[in-house]
Amino acid sequence: MILFDGDRYAIFLKITLVELIVVFGIIRRHYIFLSNLSLVKYLFAVTSEMLVCTFFLGFIFARIFPGDERSFDLPFPYLVVVAMTLGPIIETFLAQLVPYELMGALSINRLWSFYVSWLIFFSMHLSIGFETALTAGLVGGFFLSATYYIWRRKSLRLAYVATLSCHALVNGTLLGIMYCVK
Repeated sequence: MILFDGDRYAIFLKITLVELIVVFGIIRRHYIFLSNLSLVKYLFAVTSEMLVCTFFLGFIFARIFPGDERSFDLPFPYLVVVAMTLGPIIETFLAQLVPYELMGALSINRLWSFYVSWLIFFSMHLSIGFETALTAGLVGGFFLSATYYIWRRKSLRLAYVATLSCHALVNGTLLGIMYCVK
């Protein structure tokens, strides 16, 4: 019985790295395409992609981490205000604007700002539950950090508005679906 075969592991690692590089190349080309869209078309495309990824990974994570369900005992108008206005305003400010602008002022590569922003957004959602942190934090954090990254090249205002709008649209759609299913 072989517990560890270095050659097989090395081959697996090489294949995985090659696949990872290919996937990131595809994602990069896709975001280059998205960055050439108008703001409205971009918001529609990214919100749709974000929702599909959230549902897909949420379904998988719900099977892996059973019992991590969220309750919505609060009144619907309160949830709408928090999920579609206060939450996106505060989270976009703290998770995207502050890290990007601070790291930019310190002349740190914008790509590092993307990763830091993604990590901050993920950590902000850990208190809600691990499944939520994985879906909202990892998926949402990726898409929202990418949105800020893309639109920041055009202007600070566009980056903030695009990220905030995308966040509010996704939260509102998810909230509406959760209440319809409930």
